[in-house]
Amino acid sequence: MQAKLVLASMFVLAGLPAFAEESVTGLVTELDAQYERAWNTLDAHKLAEQFAADAIVLPPTSPTGSGTQAVLDFFEPLFKNRWSDHKLEPITAQQLGDSVIVAASRWYASLTDATGKTTRYHGDVAQTFEKIGGKWKLKVASWNVLPDIKH
Repeated sequence: MQAKLVLASMFVLAGLPAFAEESVTGLVTELDAQYERAWNTLDAHKLAEQFAADAIVLPPTSPTGSGTQAVLDFFEPLFKNRWSDHKLEPITAQQLGDSVIVAASRWYASLTDATGKTTRYHGDVAQTFEKIGGKWKLKVASWNVLPDIKH
């Protein structure tokens, strides 16, 4: 009986890292959904609420910055364009202790230009979340931008 209990415990413990990663990826899915809802309002101030007050943003086409103003400086001009359908899909995530998550997600969004032509874009985003005041906030975000290519 004891041998069966030890064996069962070993199987449970062996599965914990996979379960933990799956659980953290589920949490990142929720955090990404919150971000999407804010992004799709095209309101930079609402989106900035998803970031820590001292967050670091590393956009692909603008200078790196930190803090709420850096988030606003990047997203306010961007949101003057006709973006839509922003979507994030988690790729992987790891929790470090109780208050930090490091994750990678794939993003998608559409841009409609002045002529009415819509181009779909995508890229990958590296994310670090920090638990601040009981809420998860983006602490570091860096991403690339690629147009979807139809063959």
